[in-house]
Amino acid sequence: MAAFCVSYVFAALLLSQSFSSRCDGAGGDQVIVPGENKAGGARATINSINLGKGQYLDMVSMTAGTFQMGTDDFGWVKHYVTLTKGFSIARYPVTVGQWKQVMMTDVDPSYFKKGDNYPVENVNWFQCKKFIDNLNERYFAYGTFRFPTEAEWEFACRAGSTSYFYWGDKMNGNYCWYHDNSGNATHPVGQKLPNNWGLYDMSGNVWEWCDDWMAPYTADTLENPVGPGNGLIKVLRGGSWNTYSNKNADTDSWYYSAGNCRSGDRGGADPSYRFSFVGFRIALTPAGK
Repeated sequence: MAAFCVSYVFAALLLSQSFSSRCDGAGGDQVIVPGENKAGGARATINSINLGKGQYLDMVSMTAGTFQMGTDDFGWVKHYVTLTKGFSIARYPVTVGQWKQVMMTDVDPSYFKKGDNYPVENVNWFQCKKFIDNLNERYFAYGTFRFPTEAEWEFACRAGSTSYFYWGDKMNGNYCWYHDNSGNATHPVGQKLPNNWGLYDMSGNVWEWCDDWMAPYTADTLENPVGPGNGLIKVLRGGSWNTYSNKNADTDSWYYSAGNCRSGDRGGADPSYRFSFVGFRIALTPAGK
C-alpha cells in the first residue's frame, strides 16, 4: 500500500478483426449525440472490435478540443490544455473477460474473482502494457492501442463539463461506485449512468492507469501534454470502490474523500505494484492519424 499515492500524498512528496454491427446496447457502430459542448468531442461514434468468444472492445471516438484541466487542490493547478488530434477511448474499463481473451489465459488475475463483466484489477502497469501489446499485434489494422495520456483521460472524463464531477459538484451514487455504495468490492462495468459522451465508470469502481509519469502541474497553457520522460510513479485517475464520500467536515477539504472520484483529481503508484482497486482503460490512435 505504501507505493500507492492519491493526490495529497504526491503533493506532499512533490514528486475476427472486424467491427461488429451489434445492436444490444454494448457497442456496434453507433453514433451518440451528447449535450451541447464547445470543447470538442461533440459527436462520438462507438465502434465495437470483436475480440472473439463473445468479447468486444467498444471504442468511443473523441474529437479534438480545449478544456481546463486540474482542480487547484493539492497543487493540481488549473490550466488550459488543447488536444489537437482526435482519438478513441474505451467505453468501459477493461473487463476480466477481455483480459482473458487478449492474454490467452483462463486465469483471472483479479482480487475479486466475480465474473467476466467485472473490471480486471490487481494488474500492474507493465501487465496492462502487455495486454496493449497483444492488441497491437492482432488488431493493428485499427491503429495503435495504448494507455490514454492523463490529459486525454480527463478530457474524456469531463465530457465538456467544468464541475467537480462530470454530473455536477456533489457526489451522486447513480453515476459512481464508491465507498458508500460499493459494498467494498468492484461491480460489473456499465451499471452506473454514463457521462455526456457515453463513457461508463470514469469515476469510481477502479482507478485507471494512465501513460504519464506523475509530475506537478503549472499554470501554463499546454498542447498535447504527455508528462515527463521518466519518473517513479505512474498516474492513476478516477477513484474506486473504496473511495470515501464527502469533504472532511473539519478541514473543508477532499482529503480521504470522494474527491478522488472527481474529474480533475489525481492518484499515482509505482507501476510495478498491483492493487484490488486499480484497473485500466484502453485508448486508440486510429489508423491514418
